[in-house]
Amino acid sequence: MGTKSRNRRALTDKPRQRSPRKLPKDQLLAYVEQHPDAYLREIAEHFSCAINAVWKALRKYNITLKKDDNLSRTESRKG
Repeated sequence: MGTKSRNRRALTDKPRQRSPRKLPKDQLLAYVEQHPDAYLREIAEHFSCAINAVWKALRKYNITLKKDDNLSRTESRKG
């Protein structure tokens, strides 16, 4: 196929195939409400997905989980 005929073809967008969401919004929000102290890795294990996927989904729904492993360790040393 030559360059001229390739340039004459109409360029159309192909519909993208999206895979179903691994993190259903209602289930994710319910889990976070029931387990407010859960780490991202625990949520990811529960839903069998990547930690980054959980982080992105929570950020999309404006939910922040602020956990600091170091904070709990330093508090136990002071006590």
